[in-house]
This record gives sequence, structure tokens and C-alpha cells, in this order.
Amino acid sequence: MKWLEEVKSVINETNIFIGNAMENGSCFKGLYPNCGSRYQLSKKAGEMMNRIKELQQSGMFDVVSDPTPPLDMAYMRDSDFHMFKSRELARKEVIEALKSENTHVVGIYGMRGVGKTTLVKEIGDQLQREKLFDKVVMAVVSQDPNMKQIQGQIAEMLGLKLDGEGSVFGRAKMLSGR
Repeated sequence: MKWLEEVKSVINETNIFIGNAMENGSCFKGLYPNCGSRYQLSKKAGEMMNRIKELQQSGMFDVVSDPTPPLDMAYMRDSDFHMFKSRELARKEVIEALKSENTHVVGIYGMRGVGKTTLVKEIGDQLQREKLFDKVVMAVVSQDPNMKQIQGQIAEMLGLKLDGEGSVFGRAKMLSGR
């Protein structure tokens, strides 16, 4: 806040300086320049420019806020979820598989538009409510998977920043470490 107050002060001083310079810049009814006055004005202008440059350099703010928290499964839901009876069995099977110590990855597949993503979001939301895992992440994998895009989705949900140019294996190592 101090920096902003100093900037406002310099702006006011500059406006006053310019007004005074216009009034006192000549002699003999404006016919001849007042050399002594102009010398003093240029010296003062140079000092003001140095102060302005210092304020500009000290006003380079790299970070202006805290980073946004990573997305949670609850924020990703489009609307309230309605569990159909036909999917209740699938939901229970997935949750049981996730509770098993022998299961490390669960994949949901099926025809387009049948509600796979919605089902997974609801399962993730339930798992977070039950505190079964510290963190629940999800990635949508298309028929032609783009590994960097999938890694980016996972990293975003974990609150990580991955190098855009890193190798798929290097990025996988970072994600695994998290």
C-alpha cells in the first residue's frame, strides 16, 4: 500500500511541476526563454524521472495473490446426480474394488453418452465424503488418448504445475511422487 501512496504523491508533484514550468519558463513577456529558470526546471525534472523509474522498478509484482486451490470432485459436478437402479450395482462394484488393497487403478468404459463421467464424479464425491482416500482425482481418457493432456488433468486436480515440454515419463514420475 505504501508503494501506491508514493505513486499518487509523485503524480500530484508532477502535475504541480508541469503547471509551474508553464508559468515560469520565459521572461520579457514570453519573448525570451529564462535560461536560469529552465536550468533549474530541467534539474528538478531529472530528479523526478529518477524517482519515477525507481517506483516503476519496485512496482514489479510477480505474485499478487495466492494460487487457486485445485478442483475437487464436488466442484466438477454439472448438476445434482440421479442414480438409476441399473447403475447402482456398477457403483457398488467400483467402490468395493477401490476399497480392495489389490486394486490400484479403476477404469470405467462404455458407449458415448451413457453417463460414465457423471457416475465417476458421483463415486469420487462419495469417496471424499467417506474420507476413504486423502485425494480423489479423475481423468477423462478418449479413444485416442493424449498422455500429456491426461497428465495435465491429473496435475490440475492435485494442484501441481507440470512443465509443458517435459517428457511423458518425466511428468509421470512427478505425478507418482505426489
